[in-house]
Amino acid sequence: MRAVGTITDSPLIKIKGVDVMYNFELKHKEYIDEISSTGYIYTHKCGAKLIYMENDDKNRVYSVAFNTLPTNDKGIPHIMEHSVLCGSENYRVKDPFNILDKGSIHTYLNAVTYSDKTIYPIASTNLTDFDTMVKVYTDGVFKPLIYEREGIFRQEGWNSDGKKLNGIVLNEMKGVFSAPDIVLRHKLKRELFKDSDYANYSGGNPDNIPELDYNEFLDFHRKYYHGSNATFYFYGDLDINKYLEFLDKEYLCNFEKRDRLVSPDFQPQSYEDIVVESEKDGDNIMEVMYTYGNVLDFEKCLFMDILCDAVCNVEDGQIKEEIIKSGLGSMVEAVNDDSRYMPYVEITVKGSKEKDLNKFKEIIEKCWEDIAENGIDQHKLQSVINSYKFFTMEQDFGYKPVGLFYNLLLHRSVMYGQDNFESMKMNKLFDAIEKIDVKEFVKKYLLGKGCYGILIAGSKANKEEVPVPPKNNKPLDEYRKMEDTPEEVAKIHSIKVSEIDKKALYIPYEVNEDNIFAPVKSKEIVYVDLVFDVSALEKDELSRLGLYKYIVNVFDKDVATDIDFYTGGFSAYFSTLKSKTDFEPVIIFKIKALRENIFKALDIFKKVICQKYSDYERLKNLMEEYKQDLYETYEESGNSVAYNTCLANISSSYAYEEAVGGINNYHNVCDTSNIEKTAREMESLAEKIFTSANMFYVVTGNSCDKEAVSSYIEDIKKNIPTGEKHQKLVLTPEKKNIAYSVNTNVSYNAIGCVYKKVSGVLRVAKQIVTSEYIWDNIRLKGGAYGGGCGFLNGNYFYMYSYRDPNINKSYEVFKNVGNYLSEIDMDEKHLNRFIIGAVNVEDAPLKNNRINSIVLRRHYNGVTQERLDLRREEMLSVSLNDIREVGQELTTAMENIVMSTVSDQKSIEKSELFKNIIVVK
Repeated sequence: MRAVGTITDSPLIKIKGVDVMYNFELKHKEYIDEISSTGYIYTHKCGAKLIYMENDDKNRVYSVAFNTLPTNDKGIPHIMEHSVLCGSENYRVKDPFNILDKGSIHTYLNAVTYSDKTIYPIASTNLTDFDTMVKVYTDGVFKPLIYEREGIFRQEGWNSDGKKLNGIVLNEMKGVFSAPDIVLRHKLKRELFKDSDYANYSGGNPDNIPELDYNEFLDFHRKYYHGSNATFYFYGDLDINKYLEFLDKEYLCNFEKRDRLVSPDFQPQSYEDIVVESEKDGDNIMEVMYTYGNVLDFEKCLFMDILCDAVCNVEDGQIKEEIIKSGLGSMVEAVNDDSRYMPYVEITVKGSKEKDLNKFKEIIEKCWEDIAENGIDQHKLQSVINSYKFFTMEQDFGYKPVGLFYNLLLHRSVMYGQDNFESMKMNKLFDAIEKIDVKEFVKKYLLGKGCYGILIAGSKANKEEVPVPPKNNKPLDEYRKMEDTPEEVAKIHSIKVSEIDKKALYIPYEVNEDNIFAPVKSKEIVYVDLVFDVSALEKDELSRLGLYKYIVNVFDKDVATDIDFYTGGFSAYFSTLKSKTDFEPVIIFKIKALRENIFKALDIFKKVICQKYSDYERLKNLMEEYKQDLYETYEESGNSVAYNTCLANISSSYAYEEAVGGINNYHNVCDTSNIEKTAREMESLAEKIFTSANMFYVVTGNSCDKEAVSSYIEDIKKNIPTGEKHQKLVLTPEKKNIAYSVNTNVSYNAIGCVYKKVSGVLRVAKQIVTSEYIWDNIRLKGGAYGGGCGFLNGNYFYMYSYRDPNINKSYEVFKNVGNYLSEIDMDEKHLNRFIIGAVNVEDAPLKNNRINSIVLRRHYNGVTQERLDLRREEMLSVSLNDIREVGQELTTAMENIVMSTVSDQKSIEKSELFKNIIVVK
């Protein structure tokens, strides 16, 4: 970087009537009524863009982003995303990201590689920690230590010891490319965008990542992480002038102006069919892709989202129905990726035995022809539109803060050359799509415009053995020997433990005969949980409950359409409500709807609980779809499979969860030989479950909802059979080690043990184990993508690894955790970071749609304000001796661990740890 300018003494100057603040020129200002914010767009003299959304939200958001369209499949943008947060000039520690993660008040802390951009977002409700994260992230992207520490590249990207390859991103992408649909998708995109850099995979193909050279890696940073290519974003209640001055004086004044990197336009062309041969066994996959211009036509992108759902993702979608009816596959899904300048649509069919694309092509083209001629059912289309409107009204974006969601919307315009806020004006966009002619839309972008491909499984494809590159891990060995100094760590400031509120958050609620009402100020949305005790079910019935909860709200296609039309969500799930000494197995129907539609939503519930399952073809199709869904869980989320298996082998309550959603459920779903019997079982389950004696409910809403909604639910109770309470089945854990063999290139490992302790100390211990012990030993040294641990209900402890190249080594790490904690030694400042991190988890902003679940569990477990405050006091006052005591107790408890691994057959057998190996296919 070269200093090319001077810093103005006066922050605000006028240049020909234009506002310029710290070399930032205000280009556009506008009030956006839909989000109650004033938006500002600035351009710095070096070319950087800055957006500020001014409002009174205390959950502040910051991000810095760069256009990073890759020129190959080596994964440079992805490895760079990992690496720049591994120390910088002003924060010379090995892992500032981890220091922030384990010891700051944040509501979001991440970095994300997209197809053509990389974003570094943070969010916090605490202004002190927000400022720290802004400084650390900005220094990381502009002044990383990658130029002087090659070991960072070798740790995060790839390395060789001469015998095998390792590296965090390499192993992450091995896990990603274990999924056959990812392999096919990548090949199809290469054809769809051939002769364009959009054909490249920014995350990196594991076959190509080892081709990346260290100098090429550094050159990428020099080119793309330049001030002129940066887009900054601030959101919330803050002093923007302070941050304008900071960015200008500390960083941007050192950059000369360059033309901003722009994403190239692309003209669709003719395509060749893609055939991918996979040596892995399983079903075949077929896919068709479309591209449709650029993302700056926001109405078009929104309409494509809605159309994809209407024809493929809803139960009576035309393409989905035709594919399933033809027997071509068991699962159909469509995705519109408009997170990039050149968006694309993909329609995927899984669970196929077909080896020829012609039938698939014929069905797809006939469906588009029919829509181009006759249009689409308006009620169906409106039901999808309603679900999108509900989503924007509710503003529940999962773990993302609201401000971050707006950030991602704005990047769709500002990062691609449009300095306006049009992408955020959802009401205007919804009005605009009403005017789109679906017939003409399909003709222009979809009919005859597809790029088709097929993956043929079990084809014994010959894959050349690639020699392991020469040893290059010396820089990594040297890097691992480096230790952070206390002085450098101290530069990453955080709030003090003494500044943290001593009172825990308590959610007030009212109880009337086991029914719960939680009053909130809601945005015209009411949340209802209808809960049914399933203690009456026998063991074989429990293994059918998994299927029942999967199909109950979608079996009747008309009902499924009404659910989209009138509600924002309607789903069933199984759980065990746990107290100190017991548990209650329940099925919960979660319903959310606008106040004006809540009674309609409850009427839908009345329909689904008494429906018949005599459409045997429909039932069979849903079973095959569910099978595909379950298999992907084993293949792609093996960590949850592994630790839930461990818990089921030591806990009666988790044995219930395993009975409903585990391997027996999977095997049952695979058997479609007697559909009539399965239909009778579904109806029998409903008869046993839906009785008033076993029913209670939870409602979150305004005070006006309490009487009206409760009365309506009480009327439902009066009109279902009374039934009677039952003693639940006793399921005895088997305490055995189990491995699952699946088609994967990585491993997922877990252990579990009985550990009886109730204390706020455990929340801090969990933070230490997850963000230091596992992070250092499983991720940084072992090369796994991640891992975690948990203390559950005062009774159990578990640990797991995720996308892990190891099995035996990881189990050795797991088994030593007790010794690690019992011998732990750190100063007070270090310990305080873990306390703050534990508080951060507890104090995550509460969203209305989570309240029902929280108050239900607290009520069942007898949690009071006093009990919450006690746990918080224990957490805030934890000492090293408290942690060491946990370590000693864990050492004893882990003499009786159970283990579970999800991996490929060869790796499992090589580990010699498992006698019980279940092949999932």
